[in-house]
Amino acid sequence: MSSLDTATLDPDPVDDVDHEDGLEPREIADWNTGRAAPVVILMILATVAAVVAVLASPVPVVLGSGLIALVAASVAVRTALRAETPAA
Repeated sequence: MSSLDTATLDPDPVDDVDHEDGLEPREIADWNTGRAAPVVILMILATVAAVVAVLASPVPVVLGSGLIALVAASVAVRTALRAETPAA
């Protein structure tokens, strides 16, 4: 092994851990530190509210607005999570 590159010997070339501080990648670390917790709670509440609105009314208009609310909540959560994660 005198001239072999040690990177070619690694069976898993994808490195999942930042060796400088031992932390996981930024996306996972945000979830583990609880920074995304308020967003997740709001997402769950919005989802429950949308499902209740869909199930509580037989009117198709309300069904449609409940689904629109669910999609809007999903988009809001994705936007908030992207805003929390700094660009690399």
